Amino acid sequence: MLDAMKLRLFFVLASLIVFWGGISTCQAQAEKHVFQFSDRKQHRIEVISDSLEQHLKVRFTHRGRLMFQEPVNDSVSLDSLHYSYYMRPGGKLNEGLDLNYLSFWHEGLLVVLYDEWSAFESAHYCGVRFFDARMEKKEEWSADRKTIKGSLINLRDWDGLSRIDRLFMD
Repeated sequence: MLDAMKLRLFFVLASLIVFWGGISTCQAQAEKHVFQFSDRKQHRIEVISDSLEQHLKVRFTHRGRLMFQEPVNDSVSLDSLHYSYYMRPGGKLNEGLDLNYLSFWHEGLLVVLYDEWSAFESAHYCGVRFFDARMEKKEEWSADRKTIKGSLINLRDWDGLSRIDRLFMD
């Protein structure tokens, strides 16, 4: 009798684990990574959209632990996020540029994700910059080039994402 109860309890627990694991897998599949990278200090920054591309969020983690997410509430769509870009076509001779920025305020700091390409330097730079209220740069986390996936360029076509005429070049 006791063995039968243990067996039932085992199956109930196993079913719950499979059930809850299935839900989290479905939620993860509903998220699409637009842009992501890690730095050398194991910070991971992800720009994530829902499958319908109606919501966008930026998630910061450190060694697998959530540091913060913007917007905090999923019901807030794109109000707090601002996108800006500048593109100058041309190769090395024309010093072609493609500069892309996604910015938002978090705890008194302006947080700016950047995705920059320079034809003259033949270089691609990504990372995040933190500015204080006086627009003085406080800190910068540069992306480890091997970890960059996606691009902020994909946000150019997003309806509802506010555009600003501000470049955050270093």
